[in-house]
Amino acid sequence: MIDTNFKITPDIGVLNAFKNFNYKSWYALAEYIDNSLQSFLTKNGKYGEIRNICSIQINYDSQRGYLSIEDNAFGISESEHARAFTAGIPPSNSAGLSEFGMGMKSASFWFCPTWKVVTQPIDSDLDYQYKIDVKDVIKNEGLISSLVNKSQTKKGYTKIELFNTFRKLGPSTQTKIKKHLSSIYRCYLNTNQLEIFFNDEKLKFNSPEILIAPAAYADGDSKTEIKWKKNISFSTSNGGKVTGFVGIRRNGSYPQAGLSLFRRNRLIMGSDEEKYKPKSIFAGSNSFRSLRVFGELHLEGYQVTFSKDNFDFRDDEEEEFLDKLKEEMNSYPLPILLQADKYREKVNKETKSNFQKLTNKAFEDIKLTQKIEELNITVAEQTNLQGGIEKIFPNLGKNKIDKFEGIEIKKDYLNVSKEVNQNSIKIAGTTFNISYNLNSFESSDLYKIEFQDELSKRPEAKIVNLIINIRENHPLISQFCNTNKEALHVLTSIIVTQSITEILLRSNGQRYVGLYKKCFNEIIETIDKTMRD
Repeated sequence: MIDTNFKITPDIGVLNAFKNFNYKSWYALAEYIDNSLQSFLTKNGKYGEIRNICSIQINYDSQRGYLSIEDNAFGISESEHARAFTAGIPPSNSAGLSEFGMGMKSASFWFCPTWKVVTQPIDSDLDYQYKIDVKDVIKNEGLISSLVNKSQTKKGYTKIELFNTFRKLGPSTQTKIKKHLSSIYRCYLNTNQLEIFFNDEKLKFNSPEILIAPAAYADGDSKTEIKWKKNISFSTSNGGKVTGFVGIRRNGSYPQAGLSLFRRNRLIMGSDEEKYKPKSIFAGSNSFRSLRVFGELHLEGYQVTFSKDNFDFRDDEEEEFLDKLKEEMNSYPLPILLQADKYREKVNKETKSNFQKLTNKAFEDIKLTQKIEELNITVAEQTNLQGGIEKIFPNLGKNKIDKFEGIEIKKDYLNVSKEVNQNSIKIAGTTFNISYNLNSFESSDLYKIEFQDELSKRPEAKIVNLIINIRENHPLISQFCNTNKEALHVLTSIIVTQSITEILLRSNGQRYVGLYKKCFNEIIETIDKTMRD
């Protein structure tokens, strides 16, 4: 066993400050991956041994607060040890992923006060073990030492172990780490240069499906199917170069739409659900652009922050970059932004099927509510439905109109589709047969109520047949619920509750029911217009 020692920095006070850096756990872990991957890319084949892929194993034990990162990336060369452990000394070649000489030190002290590095250089038969404790390093004025052992094999690797971590990585944080690391290193993962395992789970990145559809902004009914993806390439006045692509997602997603900005094939801005969405391009946060437009852009000639989680744009660099990018994105023959503004997705068969199932469930849930039960129990004490409603809902007011005024009879009620979803509910002696139908109609309203026959509109009717038409081309349906069953579930529950509330109010002859519905639909329409702007 051999001891080696050296001083890692003349200004050791900075070590205590690392724990207060504004890191996110995935960007801190990315510092280790950058070092491993850069070592692999630089040294692969240099010592007569070629490895097919850089493999990195990350393991975390929440009970012990233990985190380890191990690679097969040829180890840290003996001549590089002093530099590797000294903060702020960049490598001799800073054109790769490791460029500031801060990553391992800043990330490790951000995670915990005590950590260990074991490394075997590929060209050596020695293992080097360094154990770093911030208190001991400061006490010894920056002096650290290693234990050196003869190795039985020459394989090359580095393993970093972090003990009693400050940062507790809960289940949700671990999920985010896996998603963000997959996003950050997608270029390497998808070209099989790199594999990352987190607690034995292999990380992968799935690119979104590209929209294939006719031009929505064209005059007339265009039938030509277009794949909405275009390549980007332009230069900027600072000598920078921007390449990549932009496109429109097949399935809209506010969290996943947006731009991802790379440098040296490593993502800097726009990881996972933290996409880069400059307002000059994406307009409002609820715009259709923010729902569907995405892209991967590689920037060269721009500075990044030392934590490599942001571009450090200088002067007017970002403004020029965005101006040129917007012009490229919206140029013909593939105006991406214009298509995103105008395109509206039609409701698919699966959504219609889910809609029918969910309206059934929402309706059955409403039938079990306490107010409906109270209404049926107390109706025996009343002379009519109106009296029952007034007793259960005493604050509805005194201004009344004729029962069901404002609801029209369905013009083609004799041809009501047999496929619509019909549910029945008995309220105070009156049976309401309510059909919910997802279709298109000429109106900006989210839904409208119609009688299915003449008899149902009569005040004395004991059986009332109604149809609730929900506009399938309303953005709340077509844009947000078409591929999201959970969102559809929420919306159908709201519509069923809203429509039954309106029916109850109209049953009681409430004067302001029309205003109530008008306000509801106008607010929804305003939200729609906001998303378009």
